[in-house]
Parts: sequence; C-alpha cells; structure tokens
Amino acid sequence: MAKDDYLPRRKDELDTWEETYETNVEAEALTMGFDAAEILTLKTNITDHRASFTTMKAKKAEYKASVEANNAMEKSARKAIRDATKRMKAHPNYTTEKGDLLGIVGPEITIDPHTMKPTLKVELEANQPKVYFEKEGLDGIRLYRERGAETAFIKIADDRHPPYLDSEPNLVDGQPEERRYKAFFLDGDEVVGLESDIVSIVVP
Repeated sequence: MAKDDYLPRRKDELDTWEETYETNVEAEALTMGFDAAEILTLKTNITDHRASFTTMKAKKAEYKASVEANNAMEKSARKAIRDATKRMKAHPNYTTEKGDLLGIVGPEITIDPHTMKPTLKVELEANQPKVYFEKEGLDGIRLYRERGAETAFIKIADDRHPPYLDSEPNLVDGQPEERRYKAFFLDGDEVVGLESDIVSIVVP
C-alpha cells in the first residue's frame, strides 16, 4: 500500500517535525554508517532552515502589523483632509485657483463607478493563489471566495493593495481543491459598481 510523504507540507508542521528529527538523528545515524562530519552537515542544514523559518514568521508578522498601522493612519489622514477641504470650499474666500494650488479640485469624471466592475486574475505562487486586480481610480475591492464543495461565497478581504495572497490551507490536507473568487469595487468603505466575473484555480 502506498504511503504519503513523511515530510509535512505545512511549514509550521515541518518546523515541529524537524525539531524532533534534529534531536534524534545523531544517535541513530551513527548506527547506520554516517560519520560525525556528515551528521554535522545534516544538522546544520536543519538548524539554518529553522532559523530562517523563525525569521520569516517574525517578518511576516511585522509586515502585517505595519500594513494595518498604515491603513489606519491613511484612513485618519483622508478623513482629516476631506473635513478640512469641505470647510475650505464652504468659505467665502475659497476660489478655484486656491483649490488647484492645494490639489483639491477633482478631475472630470469620465467613468461611472456605479457601473464599473473589477477584472480579476488568479495565479499560483508557491501553491498559494494570488488574486490580481486594478483599482481603476477607486480604493480597492471587497473579495469573496467559494472553494471545494462550498455552495456560497463568503467575504475574505477588503483589499486595497493588490495582489491579494490567499494563504489559507486547503480544507482537506493533501487534497487538491478548486477556489473561486469574485469581487466588487470599494469607494472608501462602500461597495460600488457591479460584481466581477468569477475566476477560479485549483490549489494542489
């Protein structure tokens, strides 16, 4: 009977597996013809990988925190600017020339955001789906996903910085699944426009 690969596919599980392997491999390998230099090389590979994995996790957490902090600051700055601009435009001393100098006169609208719909493209990167889209002058998209045997789309993100990386593991470990995506545009925090076409990809 065929057996699955003994090395875990998920990175967290592989790290735990390597810890146990590294603890026990020296004593066992010496009984199976390995010399000290070979064992040292093997353990160094494992140690270096585990250190790199720890650093990667820390940097991912740091990046996520910095993105969340920047998004909060951007929201605050946008509100402050809009409030100030509204006050300025209501003042009798306001002129179009002043508005042009401050950059607060918007361009002529050539498209209607209420009839726009996102165009999505999805590709695999390291067996994880990346959903690409253009903001087309709006703030981002509200992204929905349906996968495997699911029969309804659920919201997974309000994304303002494309592409979106869907890093969730498959519903059944080791079993391929199809993931389907659709989205609406966001104007601020409000959904506008039409629903995108559905795109799909199979995750190994």
